[in-house]
Formats: sequence, C-alpha cells, structure tokens
Amino acid sequence: MDSRAGAGVGLSLLAVVGFGVRVFLRYEASQYRHESRQERERDRLEELSDSFSFEDSDPKIVAASAEARQRFPEFATLYSKHEPGASYLVELKFHDANQQGDSEWITVDSLDTYNVSGVMVEEPAIDIGHHKGQRVTVAQTDVVDWMVKHAGGTSEGNFIGAAVEQLYAEHMAKGGTQ
Repeated sequence: MDSRAGAGVGLSLLAVVGFGVRVFLRYEASQYRHESRQERERDRLEELSDSFSFEDSDPKIVAASAEARQRFPEFATLYSKHEPGASYLVELKFHDANQQGDSEWITVDSLDTYNVSGVMVEEPAIDIGHHKGQRVTVAQTDVVDWMVKHAGGTSEGNFIGAAVEQLYAEHMAKGGTQ
C-alpha cells in the first residue's frame, strides 16, 4: 500500500485517539522521503548493474572456471558426506540451437563417477530445452562451477561468482558507468 494512501487512514485513527496529528504528519512525510531515497538508490543500483557486463572469455572468468573444475573432487567429497540441511549446486553451460551459451545452476540430487543430475534452479534466459524445476542429467565435464551452501550459512565454491564480484569491484573503482 502506498504510504501516502495510508496517511489518511492513520490520521482518522489518530484523531479518534486524540493523538497530535502534526507529529504524525511529520513522521509520515519523513517516512515518504525515506522510501523515495530507497527507491532512488534501488534504481541507481539497477542502472549500475545494467551497465556492468563481462565476457565468459575474460581471463578471470576462465581461471575461475578452471579452478572449479580442478577442485570438483572436493565437491564430490562434500556431496558424499551429505551434510544435513546443506544445498549442493553445480553450474552448467548449455547452448541453444544457435550455439548461444547460457550458464545455469542445478540443485544436485545425484552424482556418480561420470554424471551429475539435479533440478534447474531458475528459468533459463534462452531456449536450451530445459526449464526451471526440470530434472537434468549431464556429464561432469559440463560443470563450470560448483557451490555448497552449508546449513550454518557459510558456503564453499562459487568461483565464477567471486570472479564476477572482483570484476565488478574493478569496474566501480574505475568510475563505473552510471
């Protein structure tokens, strides 16, 4: 509900209890300004994120993916222990009919020597033949990143995510486009 619309309701309720309306109006105006600032900041951050992009071929992204693949046995070991309350995810590279690539995360529910299976976490941005909530099985060689979210709130992996954060920080340090 719009805070300005709620002001009328609040005023009538306050008038019934005899509270100072002027104080309420000041609070309401302050609250509206605060919400406007939050909306402006949210819009600014969205604008910044729209202006930041990176290529899969960026050396930091390539190195992060290589590290994730090299360290995949760590993921397999953690998955075999299957910590209660933990989430096990892998990021896979898919391609559409035009060979356009899209990386998508799946929540792993099965892992063997050669394959990884799980459920798509989000709806892909391009038509890769799979949809959110659909179970897929792919070769472990198609894994580009992995992550374990522990029940206590910590996580391991997400090498590409860390590289993207570093690229974004560098972008902003250079004055990032706004």
